[in-house]
Amino acid sequence: MDYDKNTTAISESELAQRASVSIAALRKWRREGRGPRFLKLGRLVRYLVRDVDTWLHNQASDGSQHQEPKEEE
Repeated sequence: MDYDKNTTAISESELAQRASVSIAALRKWRREGRGPRFLKLGRLVRYLVRDVDTWLHNQASDGSQHQEPKEEE
């Protein structure tokens, strides 16, 4: 598929499939301000591919935030 990711917008169902999450999760994240940036075109919700890519990249973790506390010696 040829597209310009700077201007191509995808639907919430396309994003849900791409991110392996439910549409309900995307809607909840929008309400909470947690998901990727989105556009409202009338009643339609769309996501720019570049914003989705950025958001997905920022979700990556190296695990350092979830380290178990060290035991005292």
